[in-house]
Amino acid sequence: MADEWDGELRLIVRNLGDTINVDVQLNDRLVRCVNAYYDLVDINEPNLLFTLDLDKNVAGIFPLITHFSDEIYGQKYENIKSIWFDLPTEDFDPPTDHSSAVVFLKTHLPGGFVQDAAYGLGFTKELRPIIYAVEKIET
Repeated sequence: MADEWDGELRLIVRNLGDTINVDVQLNDRLVRCVNAYYDLVDINEPNLLFTLDLDKNVAGIFPLITHFSDEIYGQKYENIKSIWFDLPTEDFDPPTDHSSAVVFLKTHLPGGFVQDAAYGLGFTKELRPIIYAVEKIET
């Protein structure tokens, strides 16, 4: 398990050059409780939450379950693994740490998206009918 810290979660920014990956790691106390309650392995590894491809000027989010559940860190939607959108055309500062990653989400995620990492990102509740319709499409 990671070291203890104050707060609900932390965002870990990994700059890989033209790609910036941002992982989420929930507070150890929460994950320990979930793991003990559901008799899961006691681990709390960071999980990819969003990525920026600066070369292609796109960003992708990977909606996760972040509430008390036996599926904690699991995929939020059954058939939607990632959601991609264009980055702003004007200059912007890519995230470099937890605080700037939080600001990036609040500033640059399009309307209709959950912008708080504590809720695992994804679509707002108002868009659930669209999610249900997309998930029913046979591939």
